[in-house]
This record gives sequence, C-alpha cells and structure tokens, in this order.
Amino acid sequence: MNSKKHYLLPALAAALLVVGAVPARAGFILTTDIINPTPGHNDFNAHLPSYFSQGAGQVLDISGPGTIEFFFDGKEAGYTNTFRSTIAGIDYTRSANDLSWNGQSHSLGSGLFGPGSLMGDWIFDSVQGVDNKGIATNAFGIFLAGSAPLSGVDVGNIIHLGFDDQSEIADDNHDDFMITAVFTPADRPSTVPAPATLWLLGPGFLGFAARRKRESS
Repeated sequence: MNSKKHYLLPALAAALLVVGAVPARAGFILTTDIINPTPGHNDFNAHLPSYFSQGAGQVLDISGPGTIEFFFDGKEAGYTNTFRSTIAGIDYTRSANDLSWNGQSHSLGSGLFGPGSLMGDWIFDSVQGVDNKGIATNAFGIFLAGSAPLSGVDVGNIIHLGFDDQSEIADDNHDDFMITAVFTPADRPSTVPAPATLWLLGPGFLGFAARRKRESS
C-alpha cells in the first residue's frame, strides 16, 4: 500500500464518521387536514405559495431549538390589526387607514424558541372584535407549497402567516394582514471542526505529517 494512503485512510475514515453523525437540520413541522388554494383576488397572491392551511386540524411545531425572526409584509384591510408573540416580545399593530402593502418587508424582531408546539404563542387581533385568533382557527392561515393534506411534514424554515380579520363573517381570504416567520436552527453546522472532530482526525493526520517531515529531511 502506498505510504501516504496508509496515513491518510484513518483521517478520512474519521472524517466520514463525523459527517455521517451530523443530525438533520431543524425546521417547521406542519400537520393539517385542510388545504385551500391561495386566493387570487388580492395584493399578496403573487408573493405567496400557491396553497394555505387553516382551521381546527392544523398543528405547527418546530423540530429543534433556534431563533425565529418575524417580518411584517403588509396589510390590505381597513381594520386595525395586531400580531403578537410572547416569546419574541412582539406586539405589533398597524392602524385601520395604514394600507401598507408595497412588497417591502421589515423585521419586527426575533426570539429564541425551543423544540415543540408553537400553538399558544402566535396570536392575531383586530379592533373589530376578532381577537386572540391563533393557529388552528379559521382566522389564521399558514401559506405553503403543496395541495395535499399534510401529516407531520417538514415544510422548511420560512412560512407566511395570514390573518383574516373578518373571520366571524366568513371573509376567508387570509390576506388582510401578513407576517413572515423565518427559523434559524441552533444546530446550524459550523465550518470550524469541533475539538472532538480534531481528536478523531488526530492519529491519521499526525502520522501523515510526521511522514512528510521525514521525507523532506
């Protein structure tokens, strides 16, 4: 066997062992049995996925810890609307006459979220009495790709949230007030090897380095 290969093989094997042990990235997990086409009669249609979920069969989780940043995308309703996240410390209101949809998003802030259910934290309100509307209500839409019912499916790290601020009278377009949530996992892979990785690489790497030194002397 070539002497260089002899020293390199342990290092390569150790590297493959470490790479193989890297866990899958965390993301949003959606369970829903109600999927509707995204309405085409409003300002948001061109900027959203083609379907949204809503209603009592909807469950949203994240599969690991990380940071969620929220962005205001706009509103097209003549009502005063609010989005709240207790964990992220967000209480954001846009007034009735502020029809601000222009295709430009801006950050509302972010918070650290642990793995598990998001059901109790994200709330939409309207001054017209449509208040405390969260996930799994008819006023709360989650926009996503795919037209089939989903069961515990990883839907990625970006989702769009829509508030139907007339849900009590079946407006049902879910585009009156739009928020985007962007999740960054805490387990994002590092470009710098961890100390344990360097320890695994050590025997092969040090042997190869010693061999190179003897050959050059």
